[in-house]
Amino acid sequence: MNSPNIKIAETDLTNLEKNNLNLKKLVAEISGELEAKNRELEIEAALDKVRSIALAMEKPDDMVDVCRTISDQLENFGVKNIRNVQTVVVYKSEGIYRNYQYFTPYKKSIVEDTEYKKHPTVLQMVLEMERSPDAYFNGSFKGEELKVFREYRKQDDQFPDPILDKSTSLHYYFYSIGQGGLGLTTYQELHQAGLEIFKRFHKVFS
Repeated sequence: MNSPNIKIAETDLTNLEKNNLNLKKLVAEISGELEAKNRELEIEAALDKVRSIALAMEKPDDMVDVCRTISDQLENFGVKNIRNVQTVVVYKSEGIYRNYQYFTPYKKSIVEDTEYKKHPTVLQMVLEMERSPDAYFNGSFKGEELKVFREYRKQDDQFPDPILDKSTSLHYYFYSIGQGGLGLTTYQELHQAGLEIFKRFHKVFS
């Protein structure tokens, strides 16, 4: 026969195991909440940097500094394979958009004028940006579409991009700023967390 003392000891051990398990769950929950709060604080600090740069702009070409800052902050949050961050300002009467862009792999700030009607997807992007201040336009180039896009860039004498020449895909994400858009292009598809952070940068900038 089991003695009463043994049964009590077994019961105490079971309760102790349950308490330990509950404590571990509680610690995990608190740790998760702290991690989320710290992440949010980091994002807010990054947004403040972009906001400060945007407010300090004195001339249009200063927009490349905003693009560079957004690129730097996205990389800090683990976003990889960034090709460029760009601000597109459309001049409809001239049929061009002025593209203020920072090419992340080359650490180059470039300002280019582009005749947007030369490429159907670029034209579609411009029309979508003009449609609504809340417009969002995204997609990708692969295979033959990517070859056509590469050729379009070369014919338009745009900034050389050797990495793009070897890539198998190009992905683009644009949010409207009214008379144009704030865009991000990547050599690999952007994960959802990175896209959400970029969206928040857009809200600050716009």
